[in-house]
Amino acid sequence: MSNVMSTDNILAVDCEMVLCVDGTEAAVRVCVVDRNLEVKLNVLVNPKKEVADYRTEITGITAADLEGVTCTLANVQNSLMKILSSGNILAGHSLSNDLNVLKIDHAWVIDTSYIFRYSEGPISRRPSLNNLCKSLLGYEVRKAGSPHNCLDDACAAMKLVLARLEQKAGDTIPYKEMNVVPEIETPKLLLHRIPSHVPTEELLTAIPGDFTIETKSNRRIKGDKYTTYAIFKSLQEAEEAYEKVEGSILKDTLVGHRNFVTCKLSTGETYSLCVQSSTGMVIA
Repeated sequence: MSNVMSTDNILAVDCEMVLCVDGTEAAVRVCVVDRNLEVKLNVLVNPKKEVADYRTEITGITAADLEGVTCTLANVQNSLMKILSSGNILAGHSLSNDLNVLKIDHAWVIDTSYIFRYSEGPISRRPSLNNLCKSLLGYEVRKAGSPHNCLDDACAAMKLVLARLEQKAGDTIPYKEMNVVPEIETPKLLLHRIPSHVPTEELLTAIPGDFTIETKSNRRIKGDKYTTYAIFKSLQEAEEAYEKVEGSILKDTLVGHRNFVTCKLSTGETYSLCVQSSTGMVIA
C-alpha cells in the first residue's frame, strides 16, 4: 500500500464498446487519465468490423460519430504502450472488460468493482460505479437513463482509487434497496439468451405489443448471448404481450416463468430467445 501511495504512476482507463455482427465486442472510445485527472488518451476508435448494435443508449456513440474515424485498436494499443510502463498501475471499474476489449494485459491493476463492496445485501452483487461515487464521493457520475461518458467514468474510477488509497473512504457502502427501481414502476419483459449477432432492432418483432428496447446499462456479452428489456407503457400492456407470446413455457422455482420463443430475422434466419416476466406475474 505504501509503495502505491508514493507513486504518481496510476492511470485509469475506460472504454465504450459496441456489439459487432460476428458476436464480439469492439472498443469505439477509449479514455485514460492520470491521478491528477489529466487526460492522457481520449480517442474514438474505428472497430473495423460491421456493427450490429451501437448501444447508443449506453455508449452515447452513433454510426455518424465514427464516420471518418481512422484510429484503430492497434493505434490505441500502441498509444497505451507508450504511456504504460512496468511500474504503472492501471485502474478502472470492472477493468477486465476493458482489458479484454483492448486485447491487452497488465501486471498491476486496481479494480474498483473489487476493492469496494456492499456492507450488506447479496455477496455476489457488486456496487456500480455510480453508486460508489454517490456514496463515497458525494456525486453522481450520470443521471438515470443518461448514456455513459467514457472520460467521466475514467475520472470517477481514479477518484475512488485515490480516496481508498489515501484512506479517505472505507471499503464498504450501504446496500439500499431504494436504489433499485421497483419493477412494477417500469413495466417490462426480460429478453435473454439472445444470440449476440441479433441486432436489438430485430427484437421489435420477436414478441407482440407496442414497446421499446432498453439495453441494460451493465450489459455484457456472456459467451454468445446477451440480455435486454422490452419496455411497455403500462403493466397491463406488458401482461397482455406476455400472454400472447407463442413459445414453450418453463416454470423455474428460482426465477418464475420463462417462455422460450423461436423468432425469424429479416434475413430469414431463425433464432431463439427467452422471454421472462420481470413483474412477478404468473402465466398459467
